Amino acid sequence: MKIEVFDIGRVIREDDKGKSLDNLREEEAIIEVYPKFQDALFKIEDEKYLWIVWYAHLGRRDVLKIHRYGKNEEPIYGVFRLRGPHRPNPIMISLVRLLRARGRYLHVKGLDAYNDTPVLDIKPYSRSLDDPRFVP
Repeated sequence: MKIEVFDIGRVIREDDKGKSLDNLREEEAIIEVYPKFQDALFKIEDEKYLWIVWYAHLGRRDVLKIHRYGKNEEPIYGVFRLRGPHRPNPIMISLVRLLRARGRYLHVKGLDAYNDTPVLDIKPYSRSLDDPRFVP
């Protein structure tokens, strides 16, 4: 089966060269939503936390096992056991805090994606759906 997915926006960051993904999570990022999807942001400012679904365009798709954190001294795991960008379908999720919404631009903290990363979707965090304590 072939599935078609397209980006609805992109990540904007300044000076992310050489920074680890963990370091990026500590810094503010901007998500630019493309104009044709701006109406989908209606009342987004009412949310405190969002799930950002993004495409790890820099990740390798031919990797099934890898050292954790890409370090040879770490154990090898299957990529489905890890959260890194190297995987058959490099679709990633990040839970972010919404700092502010300005038109088509969402200012967030907690995003571990580089500048110009394609954003595939934005979803609100829902305690009843996302908190493991509520999973049957």
